[in-house]
Amino acid sequence: NKGKFREFLAKHGFNVPVAKSYHCVEDALNDVGIFNWPVIVKPTDSAGSKGCTRVDDEEHLMAAIEYAFKYTISGHIIIEEFLEKKGCSSDTDSYSYDGKLKFVSFCAQRFDAKATNPYTPAVYSWPSTFTIEEENYLTSEIQRLITLLGMKTCVFNIETRVSTNKKPYIMELTPRGGGNRLCEMLRYATGVDMITAITRAMVGDEPEPIEQKPYNGHWAEIILHADNDGEFVGLQIDPSLPAEVVEEDLWVKPGDKVHGFEAANDAIGTLVLRFESAEGLEKAITNQSQWLKVVTK
Repeated sequence: NKGKFREFLAKHGFNVPVAKSYHCVEDALNDVGIFNWPVIVKPTDSAGSKGCTRVDDEEHLMAAIEYAFKYTISGHIIIEEFLEKKGCSSDTDSYSYDGKLKFVSFCAQRFDAKATNPYTPAVYSWPSTFTIEEENYLTSEIQRLITLLGMKTCVFNIETRVSTNKKPYIMELTPRGGGNRLCEMLRYATGVDMITAITRAMVGDEPEPIEQKPYNGHWAEIILHADNDGEFVGLQIDPSLPAEVVEEDLWVKPGDKVHGFEAANDAIGTLVLRFESAEGLEKAITNQSQWLKVVTK
């Protein structure tokens, strides 16, 4: 519950954006004066970026509120200050054993500005764009948070960002592995196998010890998606791409119906890439349309 989570963070002195949850449209509109623009409007309890909208002025707030209510399960939405980010935000997995963080990761979470929903993650890459000092601060705060919550042995999906106000924020921490195969990506990138460890722990076996390990190169996961509704024709990858294609996992076949990228469940597959340099990764991701095309009709 995103509303309760924000309240918990504020109560315990974490960096947290101004936020408030609502169960009806009228109450949300009546509070318009407590927020600075822009704001983000979203359900308190959905996943995969469903129902999320950035709003830059009061004129567009009603539509965003109605859209968020469409996707809430419990009938509650949250409006919160939109934190402009420095560099890329992070959304990746970490692991604790008996309440102690054993493996922490930060990534560069990227978006497709032309997608139906530009706030649905479209690319993940490792390492992050954070500084060592920012990562160290966030690691300390994540440890403090899971201690306060009484969490023990768990895989966490953790979203963080550093705002342009230079403050690092924990945006979400959920006691599960994230979608988009993040644990698998980290196993590729570091050799750390959180999947086996947590499975053993959940069935009562003692998991193999996990320790922090560096990245073996520069890694990216492309969340394959169509630009619009249509019929899938094929995937085109230019051979000039300066990366090793470690895995191509396509979930559709020619002739299948596909949809514009509004939420995570509109993805049609993933592409795992390994680069030798940060510069090569950045250039490829920035110019993705030059070497990757999802063909539809």
